[in-house]
Amino acid sequence: MSSVTVAGEVVWQQSYEEQGERFHVTGVKFLTLKEPYAGLIREYTLTRLYDDNLVRSGGILRVLEDIRNLPSMARLKAYHILIKKETKPLKG
Repeated sequence: MSSVTVAGEVVWQQSYEEQGERFHVTGVKFLTLKEPYAGLIREYTLTRLYDDNLVRSGGILRVLEDIRNLPSMARLKAYHILIKKETKPLKG
């Protein structure tokens, strides 16, 4: 395991409550993140699109705004994940 030091900027914050628990979500724009670390974080972030609660609580407009900032191949992958989700109802 290795560690990386990067500079970042908070670009949005949101709080929500679900089943009596309070959650805080923050979007961070990394300013100095280089490959391969940027790719690893991008891939992890794309997997989070499968989380129905996260997508619902973040609001689809927030999610789409973040997706537009991805490189083209990652953006295409994100759209495919969301399209597949659309064919079945969100849980919960």
